[in-house]
Amino acid sequence: MEWKTGDEVFAIDPKMVVHIDFETTKQTIVVDRAEGSRNRFEMTVTTRATGKQEHCKANALMRDLLPSLSSIRVQRTFAPTDAEALWARQGPSSALLRIRDRLDAEPKAFQILLTDGSGSSTDASIVFREQSHLFVPSVRADLIKQLRAGCANATSVQRP
Repeated sequence: MEWKTGDEVFAIDPKMVVHIDFETTKQTIVVDRAEGSRNRFEMTVTTRATGKQEHCKANALMRDLLPSLSSIRVQRTFAPTDAEALWARQGPSSALLRIRDRLDAEPKAFQILLTDGSGSSTDASIVFREQSHLFVPSVRADLIKQLRAGCANATSVQRP
């Protein structure tokens, strides 16, 4: 099945999201909804090279991010040759985003490229890959960049 502009490729009730993880080559970011909570989230950022962990509240980030992730639509697709070229050039630096809700044991996964906006025909600032589909999503790139920043702009949480 080919996707076209405007197609909804993923939908979820934001109140049901319990877990998001975001893996890059440098770190793993895990955001969990506090059990029984509607809007309290904690983030754990683990640096791959050192194993160092940071813990912080992610309430404000999730308040902005969840509506964006609740309905992911195709903003633009890529011609197969453009998709292959973009993936060959930037695929090794892709991140992995997983979203899990209360009902599904398996999370929904997307590979993500945060591109440099080089002015080429594939100059989007964010690109999602789901199976063989490469597309510019309706998800705001600045929100994914905030997620990638981890605890840098969040409230620290002390853990024993």
